[in-house]
Amino acid sequence: MQGVLLPSTSYGSIITVMFAGYVADTYGPRLACLLALCIYTIITLLSPLLADLSFYIYLIARSIMGLAEGMVWPCIASIIVKWFPKTERSTVAAIYTSGVQIGGSLGVFISARLCLLSFLGGWPLIFYLYGILGVVCVILWYLFATNKPEENKFISAKEVEYLRHTIGVINQQNGRKSKRVPWRRMFTSPVTWSIILARFAFCWKITIMQMFLPSYFRDVLYLNMTTNGLFTALPFVAQLISKNGCAIVADYLRSSGKIGMTASTKIMECIAEVQPWSKFSNANMFPPKIQPLETNDPKKAQENNV
Repeated sequence: MQGVLLPSTSYGSIITVMFAGYVADTYGPRLACLLALCIYTIITLLSPLLADLSFYIYLIARSIMGLAEGMVWPCIASIIVKWFPKTERSTVAAIYTSGVQIGGSLGVFISARLCLLSFLGGWPLIFYLYGILGVVCVILWYLFATNKPEENKFISAKEVEYLRHTIGVINQQNGRKSKRVPWRRMFTSPVTWSIILARFAFCWKITIMQMFLPSYFRDVLYLNMTTNGLFTALPFVAQLISKNGCAIVADYLRSSGKIGMTASTKIMECIAEVQPWSKFSNANMFPPKIQPLETNDPKKAQENNV
């Protein structure tokens, strides 16, 4: 059941991600992303109740969360095209995806502490806390996010002119018929499949770390809940630092003319893929020989069992 439930958001996101970019480019990413954030936040707040009602109800709810999640990344990408020049997009992509690492580090550590509390059962506090943060995110997105710089009242005319000069004018389709997309050429292109395979490998690694690293520390290394949260957070902290550093370097190399977009992408992709997989291989080849900790302290014994 755990193996079915944990990746259940992917069941929905694999559907919406296929056409989310088209929806964002045609009707505007602001509204589409706002709707997705609302759905995700509401289900997060209701998760403890849905989990108590039925496993299958909660499974369906998480799949619906996945439908919303699949809309977010394409909507953000659609906004970035209109807001940032090409020489700044690696940096801004690193910044807006840093939430993955912040959630995987600070979020996991906080969640581990919340599970030890007796108030409201402990673990439901995780969903209530992140649901409240989701409400804040929805409000901020509604107030400040716009489809284009020209629509934003918090940006100066000088900044708008700079973006027009560096990016050019990108018209929103607003429901009008757009140019025909060469789907057959896209899906028969080796470039497309190389990107898909690279993303599959990267997301596989991230999924393993997010979903199963805590279980590995608990069942193999026998770490208690507090220490588990700390050790689970460390890889994401390292990711956060290296990702933003590499993005700044990539943008600098492109803007200075030393390398092009294709070369910088290949270099950074190789760094991102090869190094983490070597660590997973080492963990599999050299399993630790550690026994569960024994203690007479009831509180510490409870943490070890958790």
